[in-house]
Amino acid sequence: MDVNRDNFYGVLPEILNDINNADYVAIDGEFTGILPFNKMNYFDTPAERYKRHYECDRHYLMIQVGLAMVRCINPTENRYALKAYNFYLYPENEIDAFDFQSKSSSLQFLAANHFDFTQLFLKGIPFVCKTTYLEKLKNSQLSLSHRNNQQILNSNDKNEKKSEAIANSPKQSESNNLSDADLLKNSMIGFSEVMWKLQESIYYEDRNKHELKMISSNKTLLEVLQLPGYIVQLGMPSFIIMVPDSPFAKHYLKMYSTL
Repeated sequence: MDVNRDNFYGVLPEILNDINNADYVAIDGEFTGILPFNKMNYFDTPAERYKRHYECDRHYLMIQVGLAMVRCINPTENRYALKAYNFYLYPENEIDAFDFQSKSSSLQFLAANHFDFTQLFLKGIPFVCKTTYLEKLKNSQLSLSHRNNQQILNSNDKNEKKSEAIANSPKQSESNNLSDADLLKNSMIGFSEVMWKLQESIYYEDRNKHELKMISSNKTLLEVLQLPGYIVQLGMPSFIIMVPDSPFAKHYLKMYSTL
C-alpha cells in the first residue's frame, strides 16, 4: 500500500497496530544516493559496516521507506500473514527544508523502476529528528514567552507592567516545563511517529508474547543468507538478528526453528 501525506494519518492507527502485532518487521529504503559497491568491504564487522554507510549515506536523503510486518498465524504449518506499506518521505515546507546530495545513477535507477517523483515532491510525508525537534520546539516557546513579556512591558505603565508580568509568569513556566512527550503531541511529526514506534517495539516489547521482534534491513538479511555453512534454513523463523547496542557495537546471530 502506498502511503503519502494525503492518507498517512488516516492509516496511521492501522500501521501502529500492525507493528504491535508483528513477529517480524523488515525495512527497506530508497535514497537519492548510496555507498558505491567498490567501497564496501565484506569482511567488515557490523559496527564497521554501519560507520562506513553512515559516513557516506548521511549526505543523501531517504525518500521512500518500505515496511513489511509479518505475523505468524499458524506455527504448526509455518504460515504467516504479511502487511506491507510504502511511505514517500519529503520535508513539508521551507521551514523544514535542508540541503542534500543526489547521485545520477541512483536517480536513474529509481526512474527506471517507475518511482513516482511527482508523488514524492508534492505529497511526501514530513519527518523530524526527535532531539533536534525538541530543541527547536523548546527554543521557539522560550522565544514566544520573551516576546509576550516585551509586549506586556511596552503596553502599560511601570506598575501595570510589574503586575501583568507577575500574573503571566506561571503560564510561561507551565508552557516551558512541558514534558518531551507533551511537546511531541503538539505539532506534526509525520513519519517519525512510525519509526519511534519501531524503536519501542524492539526495546520494550513483552517477551512473554514474542521471544524477540526483529527489525532489520532486507539487505542485511540477504547478506546473512549468503552464509550457507551457518544458516541451513531459509524460513523466516530460522534466525533472528539482534543488535542491542547502538551503533551496532555488538552483533548476535541466534537461530531457531518452529519446523
